[in-house]
Amino acid sequence: QGPKGFESWAADLMKDAKAHGDTNAGVTLGNVARQEVTGSRAYVVFPAVYSFTEKGVALREAGHMTFVLARGKAGWKIAAWTWTGPTRATRAGK
Repeated sequence: QGPKGFESWAADLMKDAKAHGDTNAGVTLGNVARQEVTGSRAYVVFPAVYSFTEKGVALREAGHMTFVLARGKAGWKIAAWTWTGPTRATRAGK
């Protein structure tokens, strides 16, 4: 949360990736699974696939990304988002 929330989260993600030998990360969004719009707020859910390489092995994790959007003078902006998928401890094959 807060003005440096994303930067702090990204730094922790990079630290975790380095510790586990993860590289080449990327997320692919599918078609909208759910969309709710009320005035200047929106809630949108997408199926998603997180692809990465861990210690030389290509892996993919299915999950969902949920975005809360706020419409302002500059248009729609992401106000909050979350990834819902397996934890490192519950990944298939671990």
